[in-house]
Parts: sequence; structure tokens; C-alpha cells
Amino acid sequence: MSSVVISGIHDTFEDHFRSAVVSKKHGALAIASAYVTRDGALALMNLFKKSRGEKRIVIGLSGWVSHPQAIRLLVDAGWNVRLATHGKYIFHPKMMVAGSAFTSAGAIKTPSVAYLGSANFTGNGLRKNLEVGLTTEDTSIVKQSANAFSTLWALSDKATQSAISTYEDKFTEIMQRRTLEDLSNIDDVSTTGGDQDTVSSGGASGKKRKKSRTFTPKNPALSSERAKTIWVGLESHTGNDGQYQVEFPKAVGERLANLTGTKRTAQKDLAFICQDDTTRNLAFGWYGANNMWRLNVGLEVPRAAWAKRSHKGVLVIRVTQMGRLKLSIERESEAAEVIAKSKALGTWGSTATRSYGWF
Repeated sequence: MSSVVISGIHDTFEDHFRSAVVSKKHGALAIASAYVTRDGALALMNLFKKSRGEKRIVIGLSGWVSHPQAIRLLVDAGWNVRLATHGKYIFHPKMMVAGSAFTSAGAIKTPSVAYLGSANFTGNGLRKNLEVGLTTEDTSIVKQSANAFSTLWALSDKATQSAISTYEDKFTEIMQRRTLEDLSNIDDVSTTGGDQDTVSSGGASGKKRKKSRTFTPKNPALSSERAKTIWVGLESHTGNDGQYQVEFPKAVGERLANLTGTKRTAQKDLAFICQDDTTRNLAFGWYGANNMWRLNVGLEVPRAAWAKRSHKGVLVIRVTQMGRLKLSIERESEAAEVIAKSKALGTWGSTATRSYGWF
């Protein structure tokens, strides 16, 4: 039996795979995809969570589109993952084959169903995009598809932690230059951070603020440990009349600490290139009382006095190609793309008092 499926109008490929592949309980699963994102990886893990057989996947790295965290999620879930490129050209297959087992030589034993189509194994590819694909149990096509996967598997490399980290470093570098439009054109653009709770909070002025939502980034596209841009909202602050102290939620605070070698046991002066091209030393340290990192921003820093007075704006820290730190206090309209990129990558969150993110 064979069927050509159009996804994105009524049904989705996620639904189709559930009925055409998952329901038939295969002992071996083989997938190759040009791009895999965190949402796609989570969908695959959910679809095949009851599958007891070996699951292999070849993930393309061309164009630095696949999410590093997607690779880690699948590796941690016990999938056998390999990574693929194609020289100066693009690794671009999208396929799935299921059979009874993998042979010692890596072939798929008694393959029984195959999918060949346009959809990448991303959240949008599985659920939202208009895609077309062929699912078939035709013996000849399924066997040829299994052979094709075996060839792709042999041409790819094991997803070691070193290989994943190397890829993530390059992915992060490229992400500094990509615009939000670039991300939208590539694939998955998310609008939520992660686990969400609604809380009441008091602002720095002591006045009761309206209920806000806290977000803890869960399964972000890339880890904060390699971020080259971090940001925090300036909705609240601490410090007396002559001070402006900005608190950093743990994820972004730890990243700045790691970048600068700052230990929790001692405050450290960090050199920042500010918006007026002046380099200023600002004290950064850990404050155990509130379990956060804190940066003492002098009121002479451009816009610091405005941000303190208005409780508005976003503090953005970027790592230059030379490894120096650039600090800017931006109005929400200026920082809109920075915030949107974090939302697109799932690398943003919010405490009871401030938003934050990285990429």
C-alpha cells in the first residue's frame, strides 16, 4: 500500500507517522533529515517513546540550521545519532524507514515501510508547513529506501560530545549575524520560553505590580554556556540614589561569570565598551542573599540614569570577535530583534521581576 500525503492543510505528518509507522511496532527505525530542530526532536521522542527497537537518525549540519540542543536531546534519549554534511553543497534528504532490526553490517533487516518527502523533521515540518510526501509499503521501494539510508549512515559521523560542541560554537557564531527574518525563513520560530507560571510581584518602587508570568527556558535551541549575546530586562533594580545595580538571572549571570572568570567568592571589575565607545570598569559579583549575579552600572554609563528612573529598557552584552565585551542599554524598540531572536530559539525566560535571554 502506498499513499501520497499533503501535510499542513488538515492532517499533519506527525499524525500520519503515528498511524502509518508508530502503530505497527517496528524493531528498527531509521531517519535522515537535512534539518532537525528542538521541537522536531521532542516530537520524534514523543512519537516513538514506546518503541523498544534501535532508533537511528542522520542529522544534517549544512547551513547551521539544525539545533544543537535537538542533537543532544536525541543522544540523551538513547537514539543512535550521526551528523552529516556534503562539502560545499547541502546535505538535504528527508526520509524514514522502519524494519525488524539492524544487521551487524548496519543494513535494515526486513524493511517494511518507508517515507520519502519534502518535510524536515522540525516542529514546523511535522505540524505546520505545507509539505508533500510518499509513505509506502511497496517491497521494491522500501528496500531501495533502506539501502539509501544505509549509504547515508555510512557517509555520516558519530555525534560525539566534541562534535556537538564544535557545531554549537559555529551555530552560535552564525546566530549573531542572523536576523529574525532569517530564522522565520529557515523554520521553527517559537513564541514561548518553557515552563510557565503566573506570579504576583512587587517592583523596585515597592508598588504592587500586576501579575506577570515566569518562564524557565526548557530545551532551548542552544545552551547559555556558549552564548555570545546575553540580555536582561531593566524592569527593576537595586541600589541607593548613587548606584544602579542590575541583577542577572542564573543562566545569563553564569554565562557572564564564565566568560570573565568571575568566581562566586569575589567581586570582579569587568571592562565594557559602552555605547559612547568609552571603556568602563564595572563591578560584577555574586549576591547569595538573592541567589543572583549583580552588575554595578555607573550612572555615567549612557542611558543608565534613564533606565533607573523609568524602569524601562534592556541591558545587552555582546562578545566581540576579539573577545571583548560591549554593553548597551537599549530601549525596547531597539532591542526588539534581540528579544525576538531569543524567543525564536527558546532561549528566553522571565523571573518575577525581569525578562532575560541569550543566543
